[in-house]
Amino acid sequence: LWPYLIYVDNRPAGFGLVASEPHVPQGVDFLLHEFFLAHTFRGQGLAQEAAELIFRKHRGRWEIYALPNHVRAITFWRSAVNDYTAGRYEERVGLTSFGDRWMFQFDNHYGSGVGK
Repeated sequence: LWPYLIYVDNRPAGFGLVASEPHVPQGVDFLLHEFFLAHTFRGQGLAQEAAELIFRKHRGRWEIYALPNHVRAITFWRSAVNDYTAGRYEERVGLTSFGDRWMFQFDNHYGSGVGK
């Protein structure tokens, strides 16, 4: 597990928690287990910037989950993952160890052409 604190102007603004083996499904290297940005900091591009920084630190096969009825999270991750991968990702609803989830999957191994 890798915890990340997100700071804005030297103030805590959110966090991310990345999981890897043995806490991820088979065939997945990294799972963005938790991701949060305080409401005060939303809508400024900071969440996407923080997510991309986290993705760049861990190269491999990624999954990100959202609750199927959490439209704001699905919209955010669709945009953020699409921008980061230049459209090279998969999106679907599927059964996970947490129940049914909206899933975003991509691979940012070096040489995959994904990841800025």
